[in-house]
Amino acid sequence: MEPRPSSRSSRRASPVRASKNLRHEDRASARGRVWVSAHDRLVAAGELVDLSETGLRYIHDPATTGADGFPVGVPQAGQPILIAVTMRSAEQPKAVSATVVRVDPLRDGRIEVACHFEAKDAQEQKLLHKKYVEANLQRARQSLTELRARLLNDATPVRRQRQPLGRVLLKHKALEKADLDEFLSANRSGVRLGSGLVKAGLVSSRQLAEALAEHLGLPFVDLDLSGVNAEALKLLPKGDCAKRGLVPFDVSGRTLRVAVNHPLTMAEKNHLEGLSRYKLKVYLADLAQIQEVLEGGAPRRSKPRVPSAVLARYRFYGSALQQLDPRTFEGAVANVSETGILLSGPAPAGLLAAYEAGETPRVYLAAQLFHGTDVEPLVLRFEPMRIAPVPPSEDGAPQGGFRDAPLCWIGARISTLVGEDRKHLVKLYGSLRAESR
Repeated sequence: MEPRPSSRSSRRASPVRASKNLRHEDRASARGRVWVSAHDRLVAAGELVDLSETGLRYIHDPATTGADGFPVGVPQAGQPILIAVTMRSAEQPKAVSATVVRVDPLRDGRIEVACHFEAKDAQEQKLLHKKYVEANLQRARQSLTELRARLLNDATPVRRQRQPLGRVLLKHKALEKADLDEFLSANRSGVRLGSGLVKAGLVSSRQLAEALAEHLGLPFVDLDLSGVNAEALKLLPKGDCAKRGLVPFDVSGRTLRVAVNHPLTMAEKNHLEGLSRYKLKVYLADLAQIQEVLEGGAPRRSKPRVPSAVLARYRFYGSALQQLDPRTFEGAVANVSETGILLSGPAPAGLLAAYEAGETPRVYLAAQLFHGTDVEPLVLRFEPMRIAPVPPSEDGAPQGGFRDAPLCWIGARISTLVGEDRKHLVKLYGSLRAESR
């Protein structure tokens, strides 16, 4: 009878466990920029997380654009690419061959991409080894800095905390600092900051809802843009909705999306999930819009949509920012608001079918908007909220110019992927509104 191997030898013989441990030991956290090949050139794709001599991980930057002006899509798992890492501002990227191993959407909306190097010669191996040494030096310097801070009783770096609501309002330019300071000094009765600012007329209920969404880490929804699904409204009793100031506005699969003006407690969420038998996804919304729906009407806009003659070229991306369809479509923007657009143009037939079936797939739309004599068109990222077919023309002319991309109405809200996009859309809205007067 052969002797039973020890636990140490068993672990050594296991290829999966050994590989996992080796990868953990070889990774070195580092700061750097990752470049990937797009349209036969290297473009900055995102920030480095860590790397070893065999691979790396990075966070994809949705603001990165290629030579054609559109966002660089996240590469697909299994896709061969050229990749480079730079760790200094003046450093020129030098590409090596790699294969995408994994693409992971994170909870905070970012996309993590893992790649495996496919070094084909000694020169590439030497370059990868050099980058790995640099990463280890960065890690050693960071450890030394933290050790020195502890020895000298300096303040050690702390985890980033939630931003105060007042600071978020100032960042959104919804409020002047002098007005905030004056309100805080006069608020001796303990009135809650948000409701107090709205009652004082210093911020609107919509501005408060958007800031509160960022403060609490919850998504924001514009009910006028997203619409309210009649089937979703039936899934919760009207009394419970009115009591909590809540509107069920959409349902897909086993998920019921609800709009509130304040976060729900865990007990309230469990209670409503028991009533509806659906899993709840909570969004923050403008209180005025919520009240309008609860009173039986449609949500009103504080500022009207503006008709436009803006032309658009656009592409569709998937939930992990991978390119959903390789084609570039062309259409016209029918109207613009401060939070979204209504676009007339072709859309992939499969995507249209999903919306017609009552689903709301998570996709992104990157649109180049051509306004006036702008040499460089705006490139903004949107989230389609509804896609509906345009009725066929009487003469039977082809719709949309594509056999499998019918002409559609596409209602889309501005995405939160890139903070500057919202500012650009508000500026465009202001220009169109001024022109229409």
